Amino acid sequence: MIRTIQTCEKCEKEYLSSDDGDGILEINYKKKIIQFICPCGFINVLDFGDIKASLERKTKLPSIRGSRY
Repeated sequence: MIRTIQTCEKCEKEYLSSDDGDGILEINYKKKIIQFICPCGFINVLDFGDIKASLERKTKLPSIRGSRY
């Protein structure tokens, strides 16, 4: 059995996966997210997204050329 500890970003309380009725841990491979819905109502999200698409969206700054005197 795997036991996990979730710590809420908002209330900062720790919850064990073995505790009954304490929050929901969702691992969604299709959306590439892990989210923990805390009993306080706050939704904690780790969004891994599509790394390749993120890198393609990244824009480069224009090159700055030195002026010649």
